[in-house]
Amino acid sequence: MTKHDFDFDDAMSVSEFFKSKGLKKGNRSFMIKTCHSEEGEAFQALGLANGDKTDDGRNAMTFFVLSRNLEDKGEVLDKAFIKEHKEDLMLLEPVDDLKFGIAFLAGGTEDWDDL
Repeated sequence: MTKHDFDFDDAMSVSEFFKSKGLKKGNRSFMIKTCHSEEGEAFQALGLANGDKTDDGRNAMTFFVLSRNLEDKGEVLDKAFIKEHKEDLMLLEPVDDLKFGIAFLAGGTEDWDDL
C-alpha cells in the first residue's frame, strides 16, 4: 500500500474547510457521489464546494472518502452519517496529486483499560 504525506496538523472541520475557501453560508454545497476504483469497486465520496467553478459554471468540488478505520468499522458515507457526525467530521485535503482527501471523526476515544 502506498503511503502519502497527510499531515494531521492540517486537519480541519467542514466549517473550517468552507471558510478557508472563502465560502459563506448559502454557497456551501455538498454532494455524495458514487465512484469506482480501478478494480471496479463502488465507493461513496463526499464532495464539498471549493470556491472554484467548472468550465460549464457548476461548483467545483473537493472530494473526500472515509478513513480506512471508519470503513473497517462498517461506517457508510451517506447523508445520515454526515448529519450524525456534522460536528466531529474532520477533513484532510488530497495530497500527492490524489483525487480524494480523507474524512475521519474527531474524538472517538476509547477506554484504555478496555483493551
